[in-house]
Amino acid sequence: MTESVRLIKTLLKRSHEHRRRRRWPWIVLGCFLVIIGIATTVYLVSTAPLREAKADAFEVAQKEKNIVSVSDFYYYNGIKDKYSVIVGPNNKKQETAVFVPRGVKGKYANKTISYLMKDGITKEKAIEIVEKEKSPSKILTTHLGMDEGTPIWEISYRKADGTLNYLEINFITGSWYRQINNL
Repeated sequence: MTESVRLIKTLLKRSHEHRRRRRWPWIVLGCFLVIIGIATTVYLVSTAPLREAKADAFEVAQKEKNIVSVSDFYYYNGIKDKYSVIVGPNNKKQETAVFVPRGVKGKYANKTISYLMKDGITKEKAIEIVEKEKSPSKILTTHLGMDEGTPIWEISYRKADGTLNYLEINFITGSWYRQINNL
């Protein structure tokens, strides 16, 4: 009897250990799924205002400037003015930039302005100007925006010494509009 009791105890112990070993992969998978769920939620919540601004700007661009789709979207926060910029083809298949004001005061408040992209310099040309004239170590961002009625490319970059700099280039002429250095 003692032999059979020992055998039963051994089998129960092995069975318990086996169940415990089978649980770990499920626990790890569960933790991984929880982390993925949290990260996805944080991402969706943090990008919701940008998605809403894009949708609102596209709606305005469709109604007022006949834009049929979005090729690019820029969220510009300038010194004085804030714009959502939709770039896309209009109903005549011409690539157009539509500047939809957000919190703009003064004579440009509530004025949606558009330019044909062929009438201004390209994003690549604006970056080329910065690279030629400022020799940045890294281009960080390039945004299409508008400042007091002037359409601009705002380019942020780092110099070799690590300082943050901005150069704004007039979209129409390709000339410097404003620069902010050594931040």
